[in-house]
Amino acid sequence: IISDGASSNENVLTGVTQTISAQQNQMVLMQKPSDAPKIIGVLVILWGGFTILLTLASPFVNESINNLLPEEERADLTMGTIDYITAFVSVLIGLAYIYSGNLMVKRQRLGVNLTFGVIAISFLIQLILFFFEPIPKAYEDAEGMYYGIGIGSNIFCGAMCFLLAAIPLMVNNAQLEPVNLAPTSQPDWGDENQF
Repeated sequence: IISDGASSNENVLTGVTQTISAQQNQMVLMQKPSDAPKIIGVLVILWGGFTILLTLASPFVNESINNLLPEEERADLTMGTIDYITAFVSVLIGLAYIYSGNLMVKRQRLGVNLTFGVIAISFLIQLILFFFEPIPKAYEDAEGMYYGIGIGSNIFCGAMCFLLAAIPLMVNNAQLEPVNLAPTSQPDWGDENQF
């Protein structure tokens, strides 16, 4: 109350003094969330679908191309155990891409982390398969150049995929939900009624 103690009919200002902290004066900027996680998520889903389709179609495509070659240049395309294992792993990788892309579209940080893991596993598998493939006849005299080009191209492709998958982490206002690794509930071992 602001008053000089005298009674009057004048307006009187009443109130309680408050200290204003820095937290109460924070500015909140409202922006439309970035569409980068959704766009990259859709691209990851498409890449996963493309991986699965290419894996399933490759035996038929290879057979068609092989039939176009002259008789003496045709290769034996009989699939062995390693071919079936590789195809199965490729389908699993494609499904993992689709799942992680779906999480990205839903703005889950786990989708980005899972995409990083799938890219790393895919890179290692491609590198291992590259070393076990026979060297083409054109490169028999230049093994070093063949391995250099193969390893360099795999590293370049892996790095570009990592950079594209990291875009949702680099953009402003992506609003990705954090990864919550804490268990949702802990059992109370003393409560006999829960078992």
